Amino acid sequence: MARQGTAVLVTTHYLEEAEQCNRLGFMVAGEVVMQGSPSQIKAAQPGQLIELRLDRVQQAAEIFKTRLQAWRVSIFGDCLHLTLDHPDREIPEIKKIVSTAGIQVQSLRLLPFSLEDALISVVQRINED
Repeated sequence: MARQGTAVLVTTHYLEEAEQCNRLGFMVAGEVVMQGSPSQIKAAQPGQLIELRLDRVQQAAEIFKTRLQAWRVSIFGDCLHLTLDHPDREIPEIKKIVSTAGIQVQSLRLLPFSLEDALISVVQRINED
């Protein structure tokens, strides 16, 4: 239908479904706060996303929320996602912070933003204003 010029409006909380759409709009409190293709929305996110696997994710998240803006810190299952502006400089400090707290880093890797990461970041940044 889309190829024939028909627009279809879909509302979903399942961002895996939203990945299949040509254009998306994120709404917060009834307002569209970001729109574009899935790849445009992910590319518009500031910074670089890193994923940390830690032995105490919740404790690490609490520590980082006192040191970074809250929108830069989110828990994804058993991992912690941090959005950094300068990973080369900031990762050694991140490792030092968790080590000082007695938290073990099991792995650390750079990740591309997912739509879920983008949505969480957008909502948290708006709520900070």
